[in-house]
Amino acid sequence: MSKTPHHSYDKIIKENLEAVLLPLSELPLGIQIHKSEKLTGKLQTTLEREPDFIRIVENPVGERFILHLEFQSSDETHMVYRMKEYEAILSRKYRIPIRQFVVYIGEGVSKMNPRIRAEEVFRGFELLNLSSLAAEKLLENDVPEAILKAILGDFKREDYFALFERIFFKIKRLSKSETQLKKYLKQLEVLSRLRNLEEQTTKLIQDMPITYDITKDYVYKKAREEQRIEIVQNWLLSKAFLSGSLKYEDIAGSCGISVERIKEIHGQLGKNKE
Repeated sequence: MSKTPHHSYDKIIKENLEAVLLPLSELPLGIQIHKSEKLTGKLQTTLEREPDFIRIVENPVGERFILHLEFQSSDETHMVYRMKEYEAILSRKYRIPIRQFVVYIGEGVSKMNPRIRAEEVFRGFELLNLSSLAAEKLLENDVPEAILKAILGDFKREDYFALFERIFFKIKRLSKSETQLKKYLKQLEVLSRLRNLEEQTTKLIQDMPITYDITKDYVYKKAREEQRIEIVQNWLLSKAFLSGSLKYEDIAGSCGISVERIKEIHGQLGKNKE
């Protein structure tokens, strides 16, 4: 089995994040978004200049910490945020306590605010395990990019075939072109590697009707009406149709039979069970 670099998964998530933002935020995150604004540009991770003074020191009782000093000749209004940035970088690298001092060497008394507001204090983050989110929930919306994430949700491995069918027929119905469908299927294949389902997914994709138009097939054109009905009946009895992910319109597009005729066949199937 081929190994996929982590940036491949990251790329897919980032490409689709805008589309899944609302479904993903309202469902597992519990956040209702009225509107959002995209922040452009990359976050700068390097400092324009080095800290003035940093040392790892130890006090008489054996406590080790980083001593960080900054010397300021100007009364910088947002100095607290620069110190916060220093503190985050030093914490990540050394992982020991830090004591920071700004030494003002300008004229008069500095009016710099040495504290950030309570809501600006970093207290950790909320952790979301997508594998704990029911795959069924992600299948309920009509956003292809969110539907793809169902493969990363919670489901029984023995039910993967039924889950794949539902994902496939939903994104096929929602895709605006064959090219878009193939793009989604490729992304599904890559994401499946995160669940060690690449081999099954690749085979299932190869078996699915993506471009084949059965109405142009010579043998199909010559087939008797009974054979056509049998093909439709098989679709109507499939897990995909019974689960609701496969619609009359999907079967009509694959089999070249009108929706009205498929509904008649479906009705007859119901009568035969009585």
